[in-house]
Amino acid sequence: MEKQDHQTKGVYQSSISSLIWKKEKQTADLAIGRFFIANNIAFNVARSPEFINAIGAVANHGPGYKPPSSETIRTKLLCNLKEEATEYINVIKKNSWIEPGCTIMSDSWKDQRNRNHINLLASSIKGIVFLCSETTEGKVKDPKYLANFILRGIDEHVRRENVMQIISNNASNYIATRYILEAQMPHVFKTNCSAHCLDLILEDIDREILNVRDTTHKARDIKNFIYKSTHVLDCMRSFTGRKELKRPASTQFATNFLMLESIINLEQSLRFMVASNEWCALSHTRTLEGREVSYIIHDTLF
Repeated sequence: MEKQDHQTKGVYQSSISSLIWKKEKQTADLAIGRFFIANNIAFNVARSPEFINAIGAVANHGPGYKPPSSETIRTKLLCNLKEEATEYINVIKKNSWIEPGCTIMSDSWKDQRNRNHINLLASSIKGIVFLCSETTEGKVKDPKYLANFILRGIDEHVRRENVMQIISNNASNYIATRYILEAQMPHVFKTNCSAHCLDLILEDIDREILNVRDTTHKARDIKNFIYKSTHVLDCMRSFTGRKELKRPASTQFATNFLMLESIINLEQSLRFMVASNEWCALSHTRTLEGREVSYIIHDTLF
């Protein structure tokens, strides 16, 4: 009888502990979720290995952990992390740049303020290292400027004898840049960027094949209308389980096709959405643009 009472007590205590653990877990989850939302942090950051490692380190510390202040993060911790990154780069240099050598990759891009930038990276069997970046101030189309930037970056960070290949996009300015680099570094392979080649192919498909262009334009209309209004966007998210439509980038035509793929993946949810009372109750969806979007989503041909 005493043994049975002891077992019953153990089960009871175990159940209490489990309930307390679940309550503490829920409290912690809500605190993390509130932190993401209050600071406008993208939800996919939760999949970041660094975020997961940080949470694990806090859990290993146990009760009483106090996070570092902003002053500590931007001074002491930043210096420590810089030293860690420098050591990581030194290991890559030592173990792969000299033998078998590395590939230099260069690309230009525009920021949100429409300023031109050019990047230089080194890729090897041990990993990719960012070397340097520069604001081009309108010189991005000048082959001599591009060649000097690439050569200067190689001389300062890599050394020419450690380079076996240079990859750049297929624009005319980079093609002319390659001729300059060939005269300076005849031992190095100059290679077209395969990703840029594919993007140019997709650009031709999107521009030259009329039904593809028409479909892409309609998909853009759907995306633009949904993301233009907070109420319409909230309605979509409620039907898609907070899954998003991919939004195309202005300089990458491949993203148009990723946008189309995301619409296909959410097709059933979007059809239910435009047929729902929630959708019809929104003032935006009763406009001419809203009715047109509803028609496109219902259109079997699209």
